[in-house]
Amino acid sequence: MRKKVLIGGLGITVAASAAAILLAPEQSTDAAAPVQHQPQIVHTAESPLFNGLPVRRAIGPSTGELFSSPPPPKPAAAIGAPGRVAPPAPPSAPAMPYRVAGKVAHDGVAKVVLAKGDRVFTVEPGDRLEEGYRVEAITADEVALVYEPLGTRELLALGTPGIALPTPSAPAAAGGSGRPAQLRWEGPPRVKTGSVFNVTLKVTSDEPVRGAPLSVNYDPKLLEPIAVRPGKFFGADASFSYRIDPSGAIMVNAAGSAGAATDADLVILSFKTVRASAAAEVRLAALQLQRGAGAPLPNEPISAFSTAITP
Repeated sequence: MRKKVLIGGLGITVAASAAAILLAPEQSTDAAAPVQHQPQIVHTAESPLFNGLPVRRAIGPSTGELFSSPPPPKPAAAIGAPGRVAPPAPPSAPAMPYRVAGKVAHDGVAKVVLAKGDRVFTVEPGDRLEEGYRVEAITADEVALVYEPLGTRELLALGTPGIALPTPSAPAAAGGSGRPAQLRWEGPPRVKTGSVFNVTLKVTSDEPVRGAPLSVNYDPKLLEPIAVRPGKFFGADASFSYRIDPSGAIMVNAAGSAGAATDADLVILSFKTVRASAAAEVRLAALQLQRGAGAPLPNEPISAFSTAITP
């Protein structure tokens, strides 16, 4: 019995030892290698380390300020330089197409006669013209026109050179050399109320005519002067001026390098009819034809021009 107990205890002891061995942590069989430090290399005169390295170039001097502002941008190329298109010019009013042909007063209202080429216009403040112009104001010395697309203002002077009234021409002296100049009116015998018509003073002369200051009378109750123009007799280089008196007179001074005349246009008067009348007259009050040297040239008397104004 005792022997069985010893054998059993021994078995238990062996089993416990085996279990302890199995459950114990695994131990490394390699011993820890000792840490070996590399020997420190020291640069000495006997053992230089950097003789074999290339020589590094030293940093050169600074070429500018370290913290300076960037340079300003280059200016743009000038306008008109090659390769650049110049900007379009600002808009401007066209060349003034009108010129002052005279000034009249009708029913107490001042009006100006403007000419554009061969056309004439009687205008007053507020009237709109061709080419975009508007009559802004009329004073004693000038008329103001506004070019409405741009709002620009232009002034046209009304002043004209002084015109001396001529004296009536003396009749031809007996036995004089050459016959007196012949004059005649040309115009419509009948016109309607409110219409515009022309009356032309024509001349025929054997001698050259250099100048023709004259004065014409009309009835302002029946006729309103619209324009006064030189005839083709004096040519493009004519010196021409006139003045209109609203009370019923027109003074003209015309001169040029003209020659002999055969039924040539001397002066052209434009009138607008005011009201109906059996006879509206235009009368030559004074005329002084002048020869080439400035001496008076006699002329035959001339009757008044008359036209009927119908409703």
